[in-house]
Amino acid sequence: MFPIPDIAEMSGGADPETIRCDHHGLQYGSVCYVCEIERDRNRKAMFAKCESMGLAPKFHCMRFDGYWTDMPGQIEAVKAAREFIAGEHLVMVFRGSESEKGFGTGKTTLAAIVLYEMLLQKRILGMYSTASRLLAKLKDSIDAKSGNTQQI
Repeated sequence: MFPIPDIAEMSGGADPETIRCDHHGLQYGSVCYVCEIERDRNRKAMFAKCESMGLAPKFHCMRFDGYWTDMPGQIEAVKAAREFIAGEHLVMVFRGSESEKGFGTGKTTLAAIVLYEMLLQKRILGMYSTASRLLAKLKDSIDAKSGNTQQI
């Protein structure tokens, strides 16, 4: 528990501003400091979970409301992503258009959104990977001499 400073010290002798927190009772100041600490702790825990799913920091805790759809394929991809979250699927693969060479179409952002929404809505941790990283892990999991595989 954090010590509460002396009221007279805080306010110069006058009654300080108080609020009533529904969770923690009477608090001094304009916000509940316990709620602020809990929010910060929860935010850090969510960022750690996003990192454990293979997401770069700039993709942590992304939501659909921050995703722009200015290409027809993106609208279809968002619809498929929402259906994936609502369903019982295990794997989702994003692929860029050949005409656009697949760069900058929002695949990683949408994958990050799907992973975060799955975590929030279903308490399911997923894993983000590129195809090349996944193939490298598969290749590394096979013992070249014996043909034995390892769990990845």
